[in-house]
Amino acid sequence: MAKVKKRSLRGPRPAGQSPAPVPVDLTAYEATLADLAEQLLKTEPPTSETVAAALAQIRELGQAVAPAALSWLAQKGGIQALPVLEAALMDETLAWAAVQALARVKEPAAAQLLDSVARTHANRAVVKAARKALYELRRAGVMWETPVEEAPREERPLYKVLASQIDSEGTRSIWVARRGAFGGLRVANFILNEVVGIKDCYGAERIGKVDFDRLIEDAAQDSPPFIYAEIGLPHARRLIEEARAQNKETGSQLPLDFYTWKDILGEPSPDEVEPQPVVELSPEVVSGHPEWLDQAPGLLDLPACRFWLLERELVEPYVDYYTRNVVRGLESQAEGITDLGVVQNEGIIVRRVVREVFDEKRAARMQRRLEETALLLWLTGQPEAARWAAATALALAAGTPPEEVPFLYELARRSLDLRIAEILAELKESGALDEGEEEEEKPPLILLPGDARHPQPGPVDEPRKSAGGVYLPK
Repeated sequence: MAKVKKRSLRGPRPAGQSPAPVPVDLTAYEATLADLAEQLLKTEPPTSETVAAALAQIRELGQAVAPAALSWLAQKGGIQALPVLEAALMDETLAWAAVQALARVKEPAAAQLLDSVARTHANRAVVKAARKALYELRRAGVMWETPVEEAPREERPLYKVLASQIDSEGTRSIWVARRGAFGGLRVANFILNEVVGIKDCYGAERIGKVDFDRLIEDAAQDSPPFIYAEIGLPHARRLIEEARAQNKETGSQLPLDFYTWKDILGEPSPDEVEPQPVVELSPEVVSGHPEWLDQAPGLLDLPACRFWLLERELVEPYVDYYTRNVVRGLESQAEGITDLGVVQNEGIIVRRVVREVFDEKRAARMQRRLEETALLLWLTGQPEAARWAAATALALAAGTPPEEVPFLYELARRSLDLRIAEILAELKESGALDEGEEEEEKPPLILLPGDARHPQPGPVDEPRKSAGGVYLPK
């Protein structure tokens, strides 16, 4: 597509625009400014009469001083100055100065005012100044939600609402599909993350039903697989609203396409309620089966959970201690003895990892993840695993220390084992792990910085593979 050349507009400067902020000495106006601060910044919120009177005072200061006075109020009062700045935006002679002053208020509410000016103001110079101020606020880390006014769309019949499992980064996908007006489907995908909130959003105005179903089936064949289960629309709405609240809490900007596709969720009816949770996964039933909690480490062998291992940076501080203990255990096995101290040390190290990694926030996120996973496993025909997930979620909700939860213990242990395997692979690749010709039939030596060489015993069992296909020590 050929580029459209922008025409350069020249002519008289539009009203309300100033060539550049000129430094003004406000010393002579201290009394007036103090009076304005008293009126506007110490009343919450100031009345419309107070704001009108203050604007009249600002106008009386003259065109050279009024912008500096508004800027001073913004710097002095921050968010408390917004009522007078919003009123100044309605005054043609003060609008440009008000935009400049709003740029000093590093708050989402100020950004929302500027966003409205950038989209609706009639004065081109004021619009340009507002866009520039928004750019500066975004660079300063200020996030805001852009209000979108849109005509209500007719709600088409629902086809499917699907939720995926949660991946290792705490991210899942929610699909909402409605039947289109002229055949086919209108679909939207909301990508939710348990830390960020709504991470991405996209959709298609028209896609064939067969094509959409094939897309979901293909996702289940991916590596790692994305497994979907049908859920109710009220459940999907709640998940998306929870994620949206997370965006606000963390200051993460909502994806712009969210406003394009949010209407596909429709509006809940006054009497709409979520279906009752699965009785078999209720706290009353789960609490009567403590054995499910002990069996929960088996979740890590399932496609839905096997990639949940802890990030490298979380386990790195403990790897050295854990590796030395593993080496000690291998040496004992080579001598035909069982070193109980090794077993005890492993427990101490792994429990410490769980205790220090799963603080209050991370434990709460894991609890929520397990609750959702329990439902997904149940809906996909895995009732036994669903009970394990529900039991672990209930234990965390009841305040059980994380290091006493079997699933979290196994999660930390496997994460440490995987990190050791990665270190071995890195050493082999770099050539630091020397393998002599006579040792071809034996497993390689473990060589870590600062350690002597420790021969491993001959293989006792087939080694296990991690989720990433890396061999793990037994």
